[in-house]
Amino acid sequence: MDFPFEQDILLENDRSLIRPLKADDLENLLPAATANKNLVQYSPSPIYSKELLQQYIETALDERKNKLRYPFLLFDKKANAYGGSSSYMNISGYDKRLEIGNTWIGLDFQKTGFNRNNKYLMFFLFLIN
Repeated sequence: MDFPFEQDILLENDRSLIRPLKADDLENLLPAATANKNLVQYSPSPIYSKELLQQYIETALDERKNKLRYPFLLFDKKANAYGGSSSYMNISGYDKRLEIGNTWIGLDFQKTGFNRNNKYLMFFLFLIN
């Protein structure tokens, strides 16, 4: 499996739009990331301020460039709002595997089925390949 890091992977259904994270997504993610300082309290990457979120995005994009991770922006069509981020990570072409992780979902989107829906879409891509 040669993971297509250079391609823009788009996943979509009636609930979610999942697209690659971009450098200019700071303002899109800021409301969900900063609504609660404890959103990712056990994560090594805090995101509760504009500066911390900017660093998170820059790190995620650097990791994509270095073919370590493929970060996504998660958009909730039902709420018409950006809800968080998730990634394909620990990608191994040799073993033909990857993990879904590095996920954070804003509090307003938790327990709504949004995260579960996103994971199904992310799994589906590799079930058909």
